[in-house]
Amino acid sequence: MKWLCVVGGGQFALKLSTALVDDIANLSFSCSGLGMGVAATAAGLSGGVFVAGAAAAGVIGFKALAKNCKSVPDSPRQLARIQKGLLEKWAIIAREKPDDMALFDGCQKPLKDVLPNVSIDPKTLADLVRNPDKPDFPSSATDYVLTRITAIDTRFADGIERRFAAAVIEAGFEAAIEDRAYFEKLEPRLLLGVARDVAVTKRNTEDLKTGQAETHAKIDDLTGQLRKKDEVIEALRKRNVDDKSERRAIRILNTIETDDMTVNQIFVEILNRLEAAEKIDAQAAQNSNSGTDYDRLVQAVADALDADAEGQFAIQQIKDARAANAAQDAKMLELGIQTAIAAGRADEVAAFEIERLGVQGDYWFQKVSAREDEYYQEGYVHGVRLSLKIAAEICGRAAICTPNRQIWAALKNSEAVALLTLGERGDEAALARSVTAFEGALEVRTRETAPMDWAATQNNLGYALRILGERGDESVLARSVAAFEAALEVYTREAAPMQWAGTQNNLAISLQILGKRGDEAALARSVTAYEAALGVYTRESAPMDWAMTQNNLGNALQTLGERGDEAALARSVTAYELALEVYTRD
Repeated sequence: MKWLCVVGGGQFALKLSTALVDDIANLSFSCSGLGMGVAATAAGLSGGVFVAGAAAAGVIGFKALAKNCKSVPDSPRQLARIQKGLLEKWAIIAREKPDDMALFDGCQKPLKDVLPNVSIDPKTLADLVRNPDKPDFPSSATDYVLTRITAIDTRFADGIERRFAAAVIEAGFEAAIEDRAYFEKLEPRLLLGVARDVAVTKRNTEDLKTGQAETHAKIDDLTGQLRKKDEVIEALRKRNVDDKSERRAIRILNTIETDDMTVNQIFVEILNRLEAAEKIDAQAAQNSNSGTDYDRLVQAVADALDADAEGQFAIQQIKDARAANAAQDAKMLELGIQTAIAAGRADEVAAFEIERLGVQGDYWFQKVSAREDEYYQEGYVHGVRLSLKIAAEICGRAAICTPNRQIWAALKNSEAVALLTLGERGDEAALARSVTAFEGALEVRTRETAPMDWAATQNNLGYALRILGERGDESVLARSVAAFEAALEVYTREAAPMQWAGTQNNLAISLQILGKRGDEAALARSVTAYEAALGVYTRESAPMDWAMTQNNLGNALQTLGERGDEAALARSVTAYELALEVYTRD
């Protein structure tokens, strides 16, 4: 018979007779007995030192060896596995050194002669398997047996003899560890130990890889943050700020969480806080020759801000002064607001602002809303995050003060809008808080008592949920769709056409995101919603909204086209071309 192995583009016939193959397999079978001996020792069975070649004559000899093991593999299947293992190893040898194949016959007899004289201690072999400093089993066991053989016959120190012996012995060990009964015997002690070692090693390796990845990410992030800070400082120097302002700007920079901020956003934040600090410096310089308590307070606050950009001591000085002297409270409140802005403390700014607005009475809500809107517009238009935070804080604190549920809901909605704007600009925590605030407002703004307010808040909630969904939280996308659909129950085309069209566009975007992630029905619905919005958003009445919706429609149709709908792909081209009639380069 012939064994065939594929090497490169052709085949080599391994010139091994049937008798030789069987002899080698039986010889290797005795090595599987060594593997079984490891199992016996690991399971605590009797054994002691045994002779490696006791089974060299064949299966009958192996069964005698197996008395110490209590777990005998199925002989035909075991032999078949050994033959398969040998074939694989010979294929490697034939690929690397084809001439070695012809020398195998001369290696069989020396190996059969030496194996009966090799004594193996199964416990030593089992300990070797568990040794983390040694190669993996069965390579470690094979090396161990080869060392014992070489001590008797130096022909197995290298060359074809060693390669032949290694292939035979390793095939036997490999067949042993494939046997189910072997694993069952090995499991109580050795296998669990080996598995545990492997698991620990793997976990340590994975932890190391994870740790390295995290370290690299932190280094990259730190490098990016430092680069941003360098660019901010360079931009400040281009404005020719004096040394004092530059030092203060650097201290302020170190108090800002810059992870999700652009260089321009950081720059705007610093300028806003510097402006407030410089107002206090100017006031202190103007009153430097006066000796009133208030003038001394201004100077003390200016000095404290210059030493501590976070302004905790400066703010506390103002609070203490207010408690001791109410005569100049209005001036001290203004000083407190500017100090808290300079320190970047939105909560303290809001607290001072609420106190300055006084007790609740006529027009109190309107005054709160007007003050909040000033901060909101500064944040929305000029990109000052601190101002958006102050707007949200003012609404949140005012909501706690009012017993009027409708005013409370209106304040919660305004708070949520400010938080949502922060969330759009990268503040994930603010985005999550905006959802909670919108949902709180909806507990009071019901469809029955305030239908238009309810619809507006539903639309805002849907928008916030969609942003969360776009950033990976898919569970909220369906809630986003539901919120927009709820708003459309009140925002009808007849009663509120522009709000209806805007909400249809918002709904379509959420459906489109779901569609891109595999929901075919949602993708088709998004096209319908865009087309509905275009029934109100005409080029004549709302050209920019019309172009925006045409572009969005083109995106949805393109996705359909990419999935095989050629007609949709052609329609997407038309939609993009229409949008370009308004979205011109000029």
